[in-house]
Amino acid sequence: MDLSRIFFILREKEKISKEELYACGANDEYIKGAIEDDTLRVEDDYYVVGDIDALVKLGNEMVDKMRYKEAFSIFNCAYAKDFKNYSINLELLYFTLNSQKPKKGRIYKFFDVVYKKLVEDGKEYDANYYLFILGNIYGFYNKDNAEPSNLFEDYKEKFINLEENDILIPGKTNSLENSIRKAVFSNLCPDVDRFARLLFTDDKEDHDLIYLLEKFLVLKWIDNKKFINMKFAEYLFTDKMKAARDLLYKQQDRRSLTKTNEYILKIINSYITIEETGIIPKSKYDGDNILEAINGNNYELALKLEKQRIMENGRKKETNLYVVLKKIVSLIHPKEEVEEVKEEKPLKQVEEPEALPIIKLTPGDIQLIEDRVNKIYGGRMIFLLEPMPHEKRELIRDYLKEKEYNDVFAFSIGSEPNRRLVLKYKPKVTEYVNLKKTLDDAKSFYASRNYDLALEYYELSLKIGKPRASTYGGYGMTLYRLGRDEEALDCLKIANILAEEEGKKDFHFGNIIERIECPVPREDMKPMAVVKESEFEDKNNFLLDDETLNAIIGLSETGDISIEEACTKLGLTPADINYVKLMCAKDCYYLGKYSEGDKYFKQVERSKEKDQKVKELYKDILVNKNYYHNRLDSDKNQLVFIKK
Repeated sequence: MDLSRIFFILREKEKISKEELYACGANDEYIKGAIEDDTLRVEDDYYVVGDIDALVKLGNEMVDKMRYKEAFSIFNCAYAKDFKNYSINLELLYFTLNSQKPKKGRIYKFFDVVYKKLVEDGKEYDANYYLFILGNIYGFYNKDNAEPSNLFEDYKEKFINLEENDILIPGKTNSLENSIRKAVFSNLCPDVDRFARLLFTDDKEDHDLIYLLEKFLVLKWIDNKKFINMKFAEYLFTDKMKAARDLLYKQQDRRSLTKTNEYILKIINSYITIEETGIIPKSKYDGDNILEAINGNNYELALKLEKQRIMENGRKKETNLYVVLKKIVSLIHPKEEVEEVKEEKPLKQVEEPEALPIIKLTPGDIQLIEDRVNKIYGGRMIFLLEPMPHEKRELIRDYLKEKEYNDVFAFSIGSEPNRRLVLKYKPKVTEYVNLKKTLDDAKSFYASRNYDLALEYYELSLKIGKPRASTYGGYGMTLYRLGRDEEALDCLKIANILAEEEGKKDFHFGNIIERIECPVPREDMKPMAVVKESEFEDKNNFLLDDETLNAIIGLSETGDISIEEACTKLGLTPADINYVKLMCAKDCYYLGKYSEGDKYFKQVERSKEKDQKVKELYKDILVNKNYYHNRLDSDKNQLVFIKK
């Protein structure tokens, strides 16, 4: 049963008929239970949304079962009925934050209700804490909406004016909760990371949504910090000073700069000024304080003091502050070699041989995996990752196990060095499912253009069956017909790779993949020829509309089924089948697949089943066939449609 579809219809139309419920896979038993639970009510022979609290309860049940797509649809439907409900806004805020590319407009829209409710309940410190982390991570510039938003401006002003005491929990002196809040306010990533490991345990106890929200935001804050620090270090080591400056400015707007990074930003600005003007600022300080030396433009002294501090602390790596000081001193004194920081080693120490490079998951890799997993839990079934070494694929598998993502299954396809990892949603299915019948039903629904039900049956078959080219091909084509191109692309690429592994040489989706990745403008798909006005008239006033033709062509592309079989499934007459073949031939000629086009054209030519519409189309193709083959004129310019 497509529960998400049911509540989508209720949200859009505010009512649903019994026939529509049946079409979504519901039965009388479900309808009776929904009325008893008060999630549905009867009104004028239609079914409407019932009690809001009952809907929230149902949505939470779907979350517990990890049926996130259905839960999201239910909460959206509930929001349409009561958009100021705290519980609904909290749920949708959590869903939005977990999406792959959360829109800031939606984040702050839902957060607005949550913030006001917390303040109303006397928990303004919690409301301010979540606001501070949100502002750190996402900022307040709403590129999704060109018009200025009062909501953004209001929260930006609150965010700028926040002090440390505004986010600390009253009466909890030196508590772990306040320790992590102080560390977040001071932008001390290592401390936040350490406290988070203690505060957010992985025990099996149930936690409320506020706990999960705080955990998500803090871990997201840590990931962002690590990623930004890595990016910043990369800019410094590659001399991209302006990029490093812009990155720090962005963090400064979000109150995300540590005290050290504030001084690094000053050094970088001085570096850029010296580089552009050649003017070296005069040194004004001679003491033993690094920060005062930087303020006094005495970068040589600051470098010496920072080197001394590194050696005293026994650090093995150069700090970002040391790197940027070294660069500005090199710019001021280009002929003088700046001494490297080295770890002092005992005498007679034998140097170890250089170790082989160790492949690790970078913060960027982990962020990518987490985004993909969140998207899978949000309703997407499949992700195809880029080619990677065997060691990295194993690290990703280990990471999924370590994080206990038990419903996300990873398997490899293709051959080295282009072997790739597929992430797939594969929850435990307890009831018996007949795989052959499920696939047959999926194909049948696809043939009848009921793509929603075809999708449901294909997804069920993917949850229980082994990876097969035909299954992924059918699922990919269903997604394509539903307009979900990004997901379709991954599935069709997987189908191509699996087909090659299975030895199916004629089974491929290259044309559809090319159509998705490089969509051809509609005018370029028409015959490149001068044609008469009559060519633009509608000569085909019968059941074979564009949608039907697309369904037939798509059905034949899903696997082991011919054009004739596809037409038979749709109940077409022999004459209509010939018409379809001619349209396929015409389509092949447009796309440059001449031999395939000739095959269909000759089949019709030999057939005796030709009614008037078939004869007219046959004649048109015969006359314009050369134009289809030769799309360029003598000057190698493309021919175009011209009405006469």
